Amino acid sequence: MKTTPASKGLIAILALTTAVNIGIAAGNYRIMAAGSAPAAFGSLEFDPNAKSTLVAPPAADAKANASDAEIDALVGNVSDNKTAPSVNEDDIRRIVRDEINTNPKFVMDALNAYMQKQQADEAASADQKVVEKAAAVTEDKGYPFVGNKDGKVELFYYFDVNCGFCKKIDGELRRFVDANPDVKLVHREMPILTPASTTAAHIGGTLFALYPEAYPKFHDILLGHPQASTPDDIDAALRDAVGKEKADEVIAKSFNVTEDGVAKDVDARIKATLSTATDAGINGTPFIYVKGANSFVRGAAPDLFDRLKAAADIARK
Repeated sequence: MKTTPASKGLIAILALTTAVNIGIAAGNYRIMAAGSAPAAFGSLEFDPNAKSTLVAPPAADAKANASDAEIDALVGNVSDNKTAPSVNEDDIRRIVRDEINTNPKFVMDALNAYMQKQQADEAASADQKVVEKAAAVTEDKGYPFVGNKDGKVELFYYFDVNCGFCKKIDGELRRFVDANPDVKLVHREMPILTPASTTAAHIGGTLFALYPEAYPKFHDILLGHPQASTPDDIDAALRDAVGKEKADEVIAKSFNVTEDGVAKDVDARIKATLSTATDAGINGTPFIYVKGANSFVRGAAPDLFDRLKAAADIARK
């Protein structure tokens, strides 16, 4: 079998990982706000003063470059069922170094392709989890909603009030609900970004339980705030939505989560949302699931309105 430069580079990488025990570790991560470019895995920087501890320097009498014959010997002739001659560890080290020096772009291309495949596999796995956990993802009992309470088309919106991408699409969601009177948009608030996000989720849930007619205004004020909301911003939005007296009542009833009552119920729903998101592979906000269409949108899709319309048409059938 003739070994191409690309296959030689691959063998060199495989030899490096097996003989020298080099591993590439991409740790677990959680995307806190979807819709942006994925976080970089890292960068390579050149330090002229750095000393390699990975491989020993070649012996003084070592050859300057690995020959094609040496690499072919390492690969072996698989098509003829020939066993490759044994190559000692020093030879493997030298061949790997020479191949990387000769063709560094191949090494980077191989790593990039590997990472892209890993990301694609992870995305497919996460999507499958959503489908498997659809019943929990579409739980609506007690959760705030906007639109038609008896709507034939149900959308489930996982968001954080301080998520910039949630702020970006919220107006488009409002436009979609206004344009489709048979739509119920259930709010599954998922506070993952700041402590104020959790505060807003508790107050919003309590407000909906006590004064549901005022909830949409409270939600719109916070999602329309250009920066991340502080506790003062949340307090101001609440007072704007219901007035000072009712706002004081809502705040007083929002945080006693140990005794039976509205605060305990709201807290349980928030925890259920976070648990469901973890189990279903909803690893960031915003996330929208269209019940009955088995369709969902991750992140701030630029064609969100059209995608929701298409999914809603399926759900109506």
